[in-house]
Amino acid sequence: MLVPYNLSLWMSMKQASIMLSLIIPCPSAPGMKELRDIGVPTYDVATKGYFIMRAALMWTINDFPTYGDLSGWSTKGRAACPCCLRNTRAKCLRNGRKFAYMGHRRWLPMNHRSRKDKKLFDGMQELDPPPIVPNGEGIMSQLEGVEFVRAKEREPSSFYGGAKKNVLDNIIGTLLGMKSKTKDNYKARLDLEEMGLRGELHPVRTNPNKTILPAACFTMSNKEKYDFLAVLANVKVPDGYASNVSRCVKLEERCIWGLKSHDSHIIMQQLMPIALRGTLPRKFIKPLIELSSLFREICSKTLRLEDLDRLEASIPFILCDIERIFPPGFFTVMVHVVIHMVCECEVCRLHVDTLSRSSDMESVTIEDLNKKHIEEFLDWFRDYVQQMDELRLNELGEKSKWHAIGPLRTASEFKRYVSNGNLFRTIENDQGKTTHNSGVSVLGIDGPTYYGMLTRIFEVQYYDGSHYVLFKSNWADVTRGRGWTKDEYGLILVNFTRLIHVGDNIADDPFILSYQASQVYYVTDDRNPNWVAVVHTKARDVYDVGKRESNEDNDETYRECEPFDLQIQDMHAEEIDNYELVRNDIEGTIVDNSTVVRIGKTSG
Repeated sequence: MLVPYNLSLWMSMKQASIMLSLIIPCPSAPGMKELRDIGVPTYDVATKGYFIMRAALMWTINDFPTYGDLSGWSTKGRAACPCCLRNTRAKCLRNGRKFAYMGHRRWLPMNHRSRKDKKLFDGMQELDPPPIVPNGEGIMSQLEGVEFVRAKEREPSSFYGGAKKNVLDNIIGTLLGMKSKTKDNYKARLDLEEMGLRGELHPVRTNPNKTILPAACFTMSNKEKYDFLAVLANVKVPDGYASNVSRCVKLEERCIWGLKSHDSHIIMQQLMPIALRGTLPRKFIKPLIELSSLFREICSKTLRLEDLDRLEASIPFILCDIERIFPPGFFTVMVHVVIHMVCECEVCRLHVDTLSRSSDMESVTIEDLNKKHIEEFLDWFRDYVQQMDELRLNELGEKSKWHAIGPLRTASEFKRYVSNGNLFRTIENDQGKTTHNSGVSVLGIDGPTYYGMLTRIFEVQYYDGSHYVLFKSNWADVTRGRGWTKDEYGLILVNFTRLIHVGDNIADDPFILSYQASQVYYVTDDRNPNWVAVVHTKARDVYDVGKRESNEDNDETYRECEPFDLQIQDMHAEEIDNYELVRNDIEGTIVDNSTVVRIGKTSG
């Protein structure tokens, strides 16, 4: 990707300014060092002349194995973490034949009670402080006396884009018990037995040919798996926002396959918390929802330093809560590097007054006043402007004079419209499509945020040629408990069987201006009939470039995608004391010992 940095920040990040390039090796091609230091003659079609072009590879975005190839640091083994280095806390699992990267209690406060908890962690107390990430001078001191046979230039690289997919694979594979994806299998239970941890989960050998693995606290029943996957199977997102996630869901097999990287991105950040609601007890799914909210905030287009400090302080609590739930094999190096993710982000009213002053309006209520204001404003405004003298008309401006006359008697109607970088469609036009573009929200003036379903799109024009696009929607009643609520995980739920501004009253106003609309989509959940979860979206080409002067009236009306309103808190003491590692309401997994022996002989 070639980015011209001599443009303004918000211009250089636009799609039209980013060029996709190919590096094709050949004997006569210039190397990166030559492009950076010397440059190559390049023809400019605008000036019809040549200039010396220089280029630099500033960073790369890649998966974790490629990070090892580019940086030279081994991403496997006991020191796989490129931030912890030799202080990586890795445990070799003899039966699972892999390393488990735990030890996240080191980032907790030194007096935290979890540091002394042996039962729910690795069987030991944690007394060590967090490892110090070496700076440039520290790395250079480690290289003193090292002779390099062949120098190789390396560029900074980031691997966190792939971390999200790996973490999601671990979570979904383990919760659904997918055979090739789960981190809770017979070998994982043998490792727990060998480490002397969580005796309730050790394999129970009932006879020489059969072993039972007790159902863990995170094991879902068949109904819970179906409910979880049904949410993903029924989801519809806006055009261009993600691929059709439902195609990957296999309800009969109770599994999910074939997710692309961006699918994992959407599920991890937005859909997983909605699907998890109502499955397992709160203390087991809350850390996973907190992790989802963490990813969502980190991937926001706008990051502030105070937010980064808050997120960095919350990561250890989230990972330690997850350590209490899942077996050691769950914690691959990709799960561990989440602890360093935030550090990497740091690197990288005149008419109403007239009415109220009139003698016959002294005893009316506010509701009556607003009603009369709506009924009379247009006629009052037209007469008010027509009675102005020439001097005051010039001060008023041409646009207000034309608007006082009113709009044209005819208006255009559309089925779809693009606003704030998002494509909106009416409910009728959304029917039969696999995407959902009719969800809208608008921030009320000194009030709540309204959520609606777009029904009609109009364009009205005035005699001076100006025009405005109006969205008419079915608006959910935002009264708490009636048509709007927020659950314990911070998810906003709305009910479209309870509407407001339907036109029954003169004060009802179902219209908003198109530039005021933010796009949302709604996720249905059969476990909560009539209620849908709200997910805000963001346009890929819309950026927050900071505070700037503007004469536009719609400067702050567009709301970008926001994380769920979830307060990340440490697990309460009573929740830890009442931690049940085994589910007694579902049967455990039966393992055929003869099959296990054959597998062991084959692999050994």
